[in-house]
Amino acid sequence: MDLMVKEDGLDSQAFVLNPISKVMHQLPSLKTVPYFRRYVEEFNNLSVRVFGAKVVLSISDINSKSCTVAAMFLGSNVHSRVLDLCKPGDATWKESC
Repeated sequence: MDLMVKEDGLDSQAFVLNPISKVMHQLPSLKTVPYFRRYVEEFNNLSVRVFGAKVVLSISDINSKSCTVAAMFLGSNVHSRVLDLCKPGDATWKESC
């Protein structure tokens, strides 16, 4: 699965794309990810795609209620990363501890 981002500053949206079936699933708003607002305000000349580096599904069927999406995002600085989780249909990302 690939992480796709529709860039629009603080209103940027993230999607998971299955490159084989070409089916796209919308993920919670990036505004709900810790540090996203700070990233956009401090690095507005950089692509939002840099903020989200990697996405992995717990199982291959994203339509399953047991599927969890794990995404690696930039943390409090450009050298740190945080792991955030969501399930399909969630309204927000949840930071993993």
